[in-house]
Amino acid sequence: MKSNCLNILIIEDNPGDIKLISDMLTGHLNQTFILSHVSLLKDALKILGEKKFDVILLDLNLPDSRGLEGLEKIVQQKPRYPIIVLTGLDDENIGMEAIKKSAADYLVKGQISDNLLIRSIRYAIERKHVEEILKEKNFELQKIDKKKSEFVSMVAHDLKTPLTSIMGFADSLVNKKLKLTEEQKETFIGYIQEESRRLGRLISDFLDISNIEEGKFGLKKQNTDIKKLINKTVEMFKFNAKEIQFIKEFENNLCEIVIDQDRIRQVLQNIIGNAIKYSPLKSVIKVILKRKLDETQIIICDQGQGIANEEKEIIFEKFYRVDSHISRLELGTGLGLAISKAIIEKHGGKIWVEDNVPIGSCFIFTIPC
Repeated sequence: MKSNCLNILIIEDNPGDIKLISDMLTGHLNQTFILSHVSLLKDALKILGEKKFDVILLDLNLPDSRGLEGLEKIVQQKPRYPIIVLTGLDDENIGMEAIKKSAADYLVKGQISDNLLIRSIRYAIERKHVEEILKEKNFELQKIDKKKSEFVSMVAHDLKTPLTSIMGFADSLVNKKLKLTEEQKETFIGYIQEESRRLGRLISDFLDISNIEEGKFGLKKQNTDIKKLINKTVEMFKFNAKEIQFIKEFENNLCEIVIDQDRIRQVLQNIIGNAIKYSPLKSVIKVILKRKLDETQIIICDQGQGIANEEKEIIFEKFYRVDSHISRLELGTGLGLAISKAIIEKHGGKIWVEDNVPIGSCFIFTIPC
């Protein structure tokens, strides 16, 4: 038992039984009991709303309640309290029914000894403690199960969209009745290729987040020229986003860093890709690289609509997606930033988002030197 002093509420109207129980608990060498007593159920419900008790001893036959009525009302008001019911010699069946209705134990009057009573109190407290732990564990398992169900549902939905497009265009290509022109065929093949690449990205994201959650997410680190890595990544985006201007600002006093190049490139692609999605045409995306004390800091700023303060933390959670109406391009899985956060934290760094002045957002992440 965690406490050497236990508060006991005795709900009993028989003076002889009250004295017997009090005598058994008073003066115990290894345990101190503070006893409170009421004779009516209504008084018990009142005092339970005012004071805290470790155990309740409940007589099932009170002037204002009979049988299991009192137990049910107390359990309804204080479901976490351990309750030991006291029954008459011919009430053992009721005692068993009481156990089924959340009583921790039952004792038959006339057969109670001080050791039996104290053991029952300790047992009741421990049993209730274990029950609460099991309830919490069960609740956590239910939450995990719900998240897994949501994950499976999300995966199925996100994979179905590009797959449906691929099947639709493929069916059109083999349907001779449509009499497609060569230009139309090339267009449809282009759509199939684009949707296939999108499907590949979705599968990669789902595999990454699954490995992260299972603790199978490792890094292959090596000495890296971070300037070169950023330059290559930006050039790739410049080729495909000709309506966006990229500005790079690199400091010279950078420290040497050891990173998983592919994973940091993935972070850069996620953040820059999002910046392009949420930036208006002809706007500027700035990539800043600088040293701050014993870490390298990479800042990517856009001129989009920005991110509300209440979203700046949850934006890194799985499946979070910004409203689609502020994006010029199709949204992804909602896993990119969650994966990016896991990658940066695996490197020992941090990632967060701030407001860009006068408009837009700046995503910042650090990598230790």
